Amino acid sequence: MLDLIEKHIGELEMRIRARIGKLGWVRLLKPLPGVGEILGATIHLEIGDVSRFPSPQHLASYAGLTPRVISSGGKTWHGRTSPQSNHYLRWAFVEAADAILMHRKTYAGAHVIELYDRLKKHKCHGKAAVAVAHHLAESS
Repeated sequence: MLDLIEKHIGELEMRIRARIGKLGWVRLLKPLPGVGEILGATIHLEIGDVSRFPSPQHLASYAGLTPRVISSGGKTWHGRTSPQSNHYLRWAFVEAADAILMHRKTYAGAHVIELYDRLKKHKCHGKAAVAVAHHLAESS
């Protein structure tokens, strides 16, 4: 039964790769750390025309990877990320961040690994991984 399921998954992946090859922007997204064919296609299809975002920060905000900021009396508090976002795009960037962290030996010395390690000292894995995803969103 397991062999049949693995064969079916392999056939589906081949069909997905055949269709992904027709998407031109995926070639430009694949060099990003942690982004492969499927995440590249997801990011490309969810972003659409990138020129509709005036800056990389707007794209990261659209993906729901920026924290809410509350400022009053000269003090600033960074809260949770907004639930009003493109959930598929957010998932893709966080998945890419997790892929980087799983293969950290491959990306040793990369800026995103240093960012994660610095934030992990004071915050939990989830917050540090979202910060890496935010960085990936701004660099795409």
